[in-house]
Amino acid sequence: MTVVYIYLIATMECIAQPVTTGVDKFKENPNLFYPDWNEETMKFSTSLLSNPVLDEKTGELREMTEIEKVKSGKTILQDGSYLEGEEIKTVTKPNEWSIWDKDSHTWKIDNDLLNKKLKELREKALKDLAEAKLNFLNQSLEIEKDGKKYT
Repeated sequence: MTVVYIYLIATMECIAQPVTTGVDKFKENPNLFYPDWNEETMKFSTSLLSNPVLDEKTGELREMTEIEKVKSGKTILQDGSYLEGEEIKTVTKPNEWSIWDKDSHTWKIDNDLLNKKLKELREKALKDLAEAKLNFLNQSLEIEKDGKKYT
């Protein structure tokens, strides 16, 4: 037994899922398995499609490609990615304080994020320095003079 998924061409909505004795039997007489079958307004697939689309070259029903999903607005590219022709390009984020400019397809420095990062680094450096100073001051110091040790 085979499930055939029937889609309306106008909306690309799955409207029926009849169980058939095989795809070939369905192709021979679709009305036997789905009485409302209309070849002009419907297409079928042997798999359930999340984002169905009619292939322009073959006329067959298939799943959308990632590029088609982006172009149709079903998928939004993440920061650092953009569409160039029929290809998705990705630019690696150079640092923590850059933000993606969707218009120019580049990472730009965000001064607020940069200042925040610099403040964090400054605070960490001051903390490390204070800890090192404390460790240094709390060490015992030995001096030897004329064979005598002084602490």
